[in-house]
Amino acid sequence: MDILALVEGFEWDAGNACKSVDKRDVVPSEAEQVFRNEPLLLLDDKKDSYDEPRYHVYGQTDAGKLLKVIFMLRDAGRIARVVSGRPMSTRESARYADEP
Repeated sequence: MDILALVEGFEWDAGNACKSVDKRDVVPSEAEQVFRNEPLLLLDDKKDSYDEPRYHVYGQTDAGKLLKVIFMLRDAGRIARVVSGRPMSTRESARYADEP
């Protein structure tokens, strides 16, 4: 089953939301749009140092802005707690374009 199928809402830490806006020019609503638009590339975060699984999703906003969003799932997968949202790097954009 697609783990994103259960997501009903989003949760943002105030500090992370401000950092995404101030440093990366990504407002929370743009990062949330990525989850609704196709194509979407979902990857597991491979680091073992986290207390809970983290995921990376590559996608685009309604305006076509390419973003990478890092998040965790909470509340039995119904809430995506966003850690950060930022524009994709050149390498990430190429990987996203190569995915079917």
